[in-house]
Amino acid sequence: MPSRLVILAEEVLFQGGAGTPGRARFDALARLAHAGHPVAVILAGKTVDSATALELQRLAQDSGGQVVAFFHRADHRDDGLSGVLVEITDRWRVDPAQVHGVFSRPDDLACVIEHGAIPVALTDHLDAWSALPSACRVHANLAAFVDALIEEPGPDA
Repeated sequence: MPSRLVILAEEVLFQGGAGTPGRARFDALARLAHAGHPVAVILAGKTVDSATALELQRLAQDSGGQVVAFFHRADHRDDGLSGVLVEITDRWRVDPAQVHGVFSRPDDLACVIEHGAIPVALTDHLDAWSALPSACRVHANLAAFVDALIEEPGPDA
């Protein structure tokens, strides 16, 4: 059972919302893996796109990291995220208070809070500042979040 689990929305791995993943983001994933923090990615869309999952895993591995699991969320505008968060915490038997959910949409971050997990927003990929829940941890980018998480004492410290 991991002490901390990091869940990333698929769009967090893409710089500026573009369709090209940023190398620095995958380097950050590698640092998480080396620090013992597993990473799961939530893919969005109407159907599961295994090509996207394979490409993201390849990019993570090329940087020296890995994604331990991919989850599918049918639509950003439904309650699909809630079901995925329950599935993730059940599968890993992890305390939601040790799960960091990194999302760009304020409603997704609110859902993370509702499930007792830690919401993380990245300023380089935030949809709407005005609606950002006050409980969010805010970092400049994925690398800054990883730096902070690695420096935090673990739950057993």
